[in-house]
Amino acid sequence: MRYQDQAVVVLPYIKNEDFRSYYLSLPLKEMKYYFKSLFEALAHTHKKKVIHRDVKPSNFLYSVQNRHGVLVDFGLAERESEQEIPKPTENSIQKANSEKKSKVASYVYRNFNENGIPGVPRKDYRPSIRANRAGTRGFRAPEVLFKVQKQSTSIDVWSAGSTDDTEALLEIAVLFGKVQMERLAFDLNRTFFTNIPTVKDKGIKFEALIKTYSSDSWKSDPDYHTMMPSAIDLLKKCLALHPSKRISAAETLNHPFLCETIN
Repeated sequence: MRYQDQAVVVLPYIKNEDFRSYYLSLPLKEMKYYFKSLFEALAHTHKKKVIHRDVKPSNFLYSVQNRHGVLVDFGLAERESEQEIPKPTENSIQKANSEKKSKVASYVYRNFNENGIPGVPRKDYRPSIRANRAGTRGFRAPEVLFKVQKQSTSIDVWSAGSTDDTEALLEIAVLFGKVQMERLAFDLNRTFFTNIPTVKDKGIKFEALIKTYSSDSWKSDPDYHTMMPSAIDLLKKCLALHPSKRISAAETLNHPFLCETIN
């Protein structure tokens, strides 16, 4: 609608509740409806070869009562390119520990502070890499943080599966461990190195993480023990480190957690 020099866009009202008001108490059965609605929206978007780039709860207007949501805010969206993402190789981890990694390690140690305290270099003279890093902190996929130029719709699936504020590579590394991060970096033509003590060779299992941080209300959910295994399996597939191994939005709709009969 236009009036003189003013342009007004009128959009339909989408009934929804604030995600913060229900996410801690939402039963697993209701989570099925939430994620099924979200992945249906993503599957439709990705079918059009569009990457949303900013999938997060505040951009998915969901009504718990109606069990229906609408994906909004395509301000950062872009077309998916046709270039293929590098596939992981069997000997990635051996090559990641090769001469290239040694050079990076040598550089890092030379440029850390004088006391050798774990952290970041005082000065970073490495050439910068230009890549799209648009998105919201806490929901960006590893390949976005690694500044990989070729990015696909799989970054939206990672965002949908994100449950922690894992904005930085360091925080993702704590979850997945150095070994997996080094393998991923090599496959994406990058190098990952850290001497932060909290980053271990092996990561943390999702099962242990969820068991530790699940609220008491979740643990008392009658469906907790029967549905949680398939829910964790879907989470693992959404948060697969390598984008080529990550489940697609369309595939999630056939996953047991979302397609099993809901009584």
